Amino acid sequence: MFITTANPGYLDVFDISQPTQPKLLKAIPTAGGAHHVVFSPDEHYAFVQNSFLNLPNMDDGSISVIDLHKMQKIADINTLKDQGFNPNCIVMLPKWHHDDAH
Repeated sequence: MFITTANPGYLDVFDISQPTQPKLLKAIPTAGGAHHVVFSPDEHYAFVQNSFLNLPNMDDGSISVIDLHKMQKIADINTLKDQGFNPNCIVMLPKWHHDDAH
């Protein structure tokens, strides 16, 4: 199970093989405001949106790239952050998706 925490920003990875006793496997630092997360089609990478609310320590604006095999952050995507924007929602669209609105 994957859970984000906004302050401080983390992607928390849990083993839920015993659902009534989840075990924290790793807390991976991301950035302030960790909120939404999407996974690459091969489930090798997670992309964490770091902008939850416009509050101190919860609006970094970056997207953290997590290698789920190594269980560590490997990169930050700052394209929007560097332009002064904060992403509001992150969605991974499948190959077959061809809706021009997204």
